[in-house]
Amino acid sequence: MMKVSQVTVILTALVPPLAVNSQQSEPMKPVLTLNPARIAEVAVMLADKPTCFGRPITDRAAWETLAATEEGKAAIRAAEALLSTPMPEMTDDIFLTFSRTGSRTEGDRVGGLRRGRIGTLTKAELLENSGRFIPELEKTIRSLCEERTWVGVAHDHNDVGSYIVVLDDQTLIEDPGAEAYTAQTFSPRR
Repeated sequence: MMKVSQVTVILTALVPPLAVNSQQSEPMKPVLTLNPARIAEVAVMLADKPTCFGRPITDRAAWETLAATEEGKAAIRAAEALLSTPMPEMTDDIFLTFSRTGSRTEGDRVGGLRRGRIGTLTKAELLENSGRFIPELEKTIRSLCEERTWVGVAHDHNDVGSYIVVLDDQTLIEDPGAEAYTAQTFSPRR
């Protein structure tokens, strides 16, 4: 079983963005190449062991003090409630509501509930250190990783310069934007 203290941060800055060509079935190619010298510079800045903000889970005196407070007890109750609450589903209908109607309310609500589970469950496990929140935390992380996209409902299509104008459930203008991600897609010359 994974312990919260084993969770590490992945430095996505070291992973190059990929060029995606939707017109052809070409393999994805890195837009940038990894720079071994820069990797070495970053590596010397990292701690020998994974670290985090705040006290480690092994500092039981600190966490038990917090667990005894009203805020700590409320955090545990909130996580306990999640143990019997199914993960909210981000359906295609909910996700696409913004592009159809311009309303992001339901998509943002569902997305917030889904992602908010991580903090709630992690905090309770840190306070309690019993392992009882770990299975739900793992299930939540797995579900988030399996999402079709991590783009927010109101930001779908905007990253490649496309847009949709909707009025009263009727699409007035739909511009698919760029056909491929390139270095220019993310530059000021976009």
